[in-house]
Amino acid sequence: MECSKVVIISDCLSVRTSMAKILKSDGRYSALTVEPANVEATFHDSQPQAFVIYHDDASENICETIKKIHNAYAHAKVLLLSTALEQSELRTFISHGLTAVLYLDGFKQTVHQAIDVIEHGYYYFDNKVITFILNDYQNMLKGDQSEAAPLVRERFSGREMEVLQLLANGWSNQAIANALYLSKYTVYNHVRNIIMKMGVQDRTTAAVYAIKHQLVSLSDSTIKDPTSPKKMAVK
Repeated sequence: MECSKVVIISDCLSVRTSMAKILKSDGRYSALTVEPANVEATFHDSQPQAFVIYHDDASENICETIKKIHNAYAHAKVLLLSTALEQSELRTFISHGLTAVLYLDGFKQTVHQAIDVIEHGYYYFDNKVITFILNDYQNMLKGDQSEAAPLVRERFSGREMEVLQLLANGWSNQAIANALYLSKYTVYNHVRNIIMKMGVQDRTTAAVYAIKHQLVSLSDSTIKDPTSPKKMAVK
């Protein structure tokens, strides 16, 4: 059986080596190790199952690395391995597309399970991180979203942004498919991914979120969904 490829990103050679050894221990994964500055060199290979970033760099540099990964692979799964993580950092990393967080002391016991989970489209967070997330959720329920970091455009693929722009202007899936020369099923998948990334329940809420946070702008009123019914003049 072919092994799933995981890219390990860290400035520290010993960290990359030890992480690769742990990943390959159960025979299901192969590991490619690289320094953050050279991560783009791995994009020429077939798409890895996941990217593991060791939290040994400044937050803005990690965000830049995540951005590079998502520019190459829109739906890439990115796992952060950390020894300490501030709540504000967690918000920022998630808004840039982070899908899992593990702490170093539990990496050996949980990394294989974490990768299995994120491969199936879910998030995976260490128990220590759950407290941060629950605190943010409680603040949101209370109406206090002043500290919440809105998603950034870079979190979405170029095609998702095109779909989101039309969706926010009230276009149906069929109209979006016609305009972008896609199948209706492909558009459905893009809309589903957008909703999942935003953490909202439906396309209407996604459109409101996108406009509120200036991810998209409302087009001129003359631009209409071509599949919407035309109004008939009544004499």
